[in-house]
Amino acid sequence: MLTNEKGELVNNGFFEEPIESQFLERASEEQNSSSVVLNVHEDSIPKETYKFTEEIESQSLHTKSTDCSVKNLLYTAIPVVISLLSSNIMHMINRTFLAHYSLTALNSVSLAQQLSNVVLWPLICFSMVSEVFVGQFNGAKNFRNTSLPIFQIIIFLIICWAIVCPFALYYCHLFISSTLYKYAAPYFAICIFMIPIQIIYGAISSFFIGTRQPKIILYSAIFGDVANSVLAYFFIFGIPGVIPSLGSTGAGIATLISLIISCSIILYFFLKHENSAIYETRNIRFDSNILKKNIALGTPSAISYTIEMGVWAIIASALAYTCIEEATMHNVCLTILYFSLFLVDGFQKGVMALASNCIGAEKESMINQLLISNLKVLICISALIAIPLLVFPSSILKFIFGITQFSMIAKIKEVFFALWINITFILMSSMCLGGILNAGGDNRFITYIRMSATIFCVAIPAFVFFRFGTYTALMSYVLGTMQQIIISILFFLRYKSGKWNRNLVK
Repeated sequence: MLTNEKGELVNNGFFEEPIESQFLERASEEQNSSSVVLNVHEDSIPKETYKFTEEIESQSLHTKSTDCSVKNLLYTAIPVVISLLSSNIMHMINRTFLAHYSLTALNSVSLAQQLSNVVLWPLICFSMVSEVFVGQFNGAKNFRNTSLPIFQIIIFLIICWAIVCPFALYYCHLFISSTLYKYAAPYFAICIFMIPIQIIYGAISSFFIGTRQPKIILYSAIFGDVANSVLAYFFIFGIPGVIPSLGSTGAGIATLISLIISCSIILYFFLKHENSAIYETRNIRFDSNILKKNIALGTPSAISYTIEMGVWAIIASALAYTCIEEATMHNVCLTILYFSLFLVDGFQKGVMALASNCIGAEKESMINQLLISNLKVLICISALIAIPLLVFPSSILKFIFGITQFSMIAKIKEVFFALWINITFILMSSMCLGGILNAGGDNRFITYIRMSATIFCVAIPAFVFFRFGTYTALMSYVLGTMQQIIISILFFLRYKSGKWNRNLVK
């Protein structure tokens, strides 16, 4: 017997029936569930697959997939965080090599990356939404349909990329200054052509996160990053008489090869027999209803990210035209910001996986505990990031970026404090609150808020400062902090209202 909030005794249904009948009833339910969900014959599956099936069912049928403690959040998110860390280390190594090769090459690659993000991130938004469906199907124990959103979103996004790609390549020169075009244009073209591989990798990663198999993402990322670390050095600086020095183009080629390696590994595990027997990952199917829901949920986020990435790309391009020193400081801080986003993206995916499993299992009450766990993790991460940015800024600038000018180091130190505050509130808006709202399918509200905050807190003020010639690198991160504070407040109010919560797989 249990007590309710008023202290009255209530029946929880456990002691009313004999224990044996409970086990028999549960066994019957699980048997019926497995026969419908798996839809396979016992004789056709080897013992290894049964063992794998029991592990998957133990995660979904019991409490592990809906346990929202700090420990389980770390269990779900840390492998993803580490895989994204290794991916960000790949980009950081490229930027570090390029900074020692030429600051012009560093500025060019940074600008090209931001311009390519205008195309990439709207498409990635759709694959992130597919994680919500995977998590809710998994939480609802509907294993057969768990892989269904993955096939459809990959095909849809590659078609979208094929339509956008020619326009991106043709008009990119309008946003790249003549001083940076030599290095930026080839790198931008490589970034555009590697987008289909990133789409496949992102979509399949969503499957492994939603089904709580994140270690596979970690393994694939490590192999790819080891390859990139070796290839980037030789392709950027060259080997006399063997490989010519390719600069920024070499960094792009190294990234492309490493991404192919990572995608091949994760695709192998996705199609492996154990996953195929349970989730039917080899059975390419089409469900117009799921695709429409995915597009409907992903479109608002895609529009929001197009506007947001577009605004920041235009700001970077304008800085490159007006003052190359301010552009260098902006790009140095942007490199650190992008590197730290492995924590934001990793924990956001972990939060989305746990929250969507809770919604699918109809255990929404556990999400309050998840938010508290998020806040505890956020405080620790923010304190950890403060150490290099606020305590050892000179060392970062000298050894990683090769910047030794005292005047520039003094200016960038001021920007670092604003950058740290900005990262903290990005964690608040994206990881703590955005992950939960995304899991509930509240993408339309998220889009309206992010677009409005970008326009009124970043775009309009930046235009005014550029108009009067007073825009600096510091203002980028002050405006970015204002944007994230407004988003965090409005996301929290939305969460408290409860209007964000929708079960998409009922």
